[in-house]
Amino acid sequence: MYLQEQRVSIVVAVEVCIVSVLREVIVRGVLEAPWVQILSTGAFLLVLGVLLVVRVWLPPTFEGIDPERRMASRKRNLSDNESVSQPLEVNRF
Repeated sequence: MYLQEQRVSIVVAVEVCIVSVLREVIVRGVLEAPWVQILSTGAFLLVLGVLLVVRVWLPPTFEGIDPERRMASRKRNLSDNESVSQPLEVNRF
């Protein structure tokens, strides 16, 4: 996704965090961990879950404009215009 769109998705990052935290809890075991650690892990997972829900209502950027995509299309248009305006040299022997 990063290579195609040149940005990191918040949803993917949050999902990776959730999976890694749950993996650590499973590996270490819930019964062997201190109750403070289980409580803080639960709070952290709750915050990540809220981020997933809130992300649905947020636009891609602050004003709903994706400047990265706009800059990429502008750069693509400039490179297309330059390649069209410059004639190709042909070597004739």
